[in-house]
Amino acid sequence: NASQVQLDFATDPTLEPGQLVKSYFHAVDRVRAAGARRGACFTISADDSTIVADWLAALETSYNAGASGVAGYGALHRVDRQRRNDLWRSDPRFERVYRYWRLPDAWDGKAGDGEGGTPYAVDPYLPIPPAEFNPAAPARPRWLPGVRFEYYLPLLTDHDYSAGRIGAKTVTDNTPPGSQPQFIPPIIAIKAPRPEGGTEYVRLGATGDHLARIENLYNGGRGWGASVRMQPFAPGIIVDVQHPEGAGQHVLASAEFVPRPESEVLDILADLDWHDNLLATVFWLTDSHVEEVYPRDLDLPAGDAIREQYLPFGDDFQLNYLPPGTVVDIQDGQLVRTTSGGFIRDDRPKLRTLARIAFEWYRRPRQALQLAWRRVVNYVELGSMITQVGPVASPREVNSVVTAITIDLPEGGAPRTIVQTEFAELDLAGVANKLVLHSRGGRLG
Repeated sequence: NASQVQLDFATDPTLEPGQLVKSYFHAVDRVRAAGARRGACFTISADDSTIVADWLAALETSYNAGASGVAGYGALHRVDRQRRNDLWRSDPRFERVYRYWRLPDAWDGKAGDGEGGTPYAVDPYLPIPPAEFNPAAPARPRWLPGVRFEYYLPLLTDHDYSAGRIGAKTVTDNTPPGSQPQFIPPIIAIKAPRPEGGTEYVRLGATGDHLARIENLYNGGRGWGASVRMQPFAPGIIVDVQHPEGAGQHVLASAEFVPRPESEVLDILADLDWHDNLLATVFWLTDSHVEEVYPRDLDLPAGDAIREQYLPFGDDFQLNYLPPGTVVDIQDGQLVRTTSGGFIRDDRPKLRTLARIAFEWYRRPRQALQLAWRRVVNYVELGSMITQVGPVASPREVNSVVTAITIDLPEGGAPRTIVQTEFAELDLAGVANKLVLHSRGGRLG
């Protein structure tokens, strides 16, 4: 407020006794502004020991045995044996076998590049003040049973996140003019031999029911497809195989599936080995929110109790991190990674701005004031903020705005001037919305 007034009427005989009404909003020492749950996008793989089988060994053994233990199995024709084995393995009790994978129970919170590279914390401790930090920072502890993978990644279509672009903040945006980018689905892929020699990574479908062919159908190529989804009750993935010849999930387990020699042909039923190398780039929301405080602990008196105001601003303010080595794309069968890692989105400066705006409001005690003079006065104007009243040596804090000035001119009587001040709650939601709209600039995020 550019018009701030301090009133001292200690010697004014026309001033009537005033009235101060204290606010029920207490002044605070610090404001904490909170946004969405912090996000972490990273790559897990069997080769890095960050993907493990999520089924019981006993069920795997029974799955491999098929219907061979059922009475009369030996007398069946080979074709009938195969049919009985397929029927056996389609039983719901084998739902997880060669289909469900998850993070290991003893996971240390670090992930590599999918092929045995240096692991880094996927959710590292953040620096103060907000800044890029050493990716080798220790990982924050997590309660794995409470973690779930999202059905999307915080990476946008038509954007190039490769090499050091994230860390250098030079991500290329190739979105056509007038279009909006979309979040891409999780990247789930497996290493496969190329017909002409060498190996390549093939992407296993996409989130939902979409099927992607694995290799082509000519020259002995693979003709099966798969859809992928996230486990709903654990930090894991699900790969559903669709095979035109009826082969089941074991096409992904050539190192584990043992076919029945009397009925099954190995080159049809066992194809790829998930141990070498099934990988997934996934995204989760951690169990803590992105937060900024103002002022910081170092700026507050040591040893004092801190009165804090907590202000949640919702999902429009995010902090999403990728560690170095994360696979961000697959091109021509080869993995594309970010070498630097970093924050793919960092709204901490905006939250700190909101925290400071709120602090400037909440740190001051405020009172509604009513003063009356038995004469006409023009000490203040509408909209002026009265900061203090009373003698200079011992003033009273007011910090509220003049909202009404009433001048009473009774016929035959003495004039009277009444000044009233009020204050309202700060509209931080409106301020936050303006920050969000400005940051979006017509583009997603």
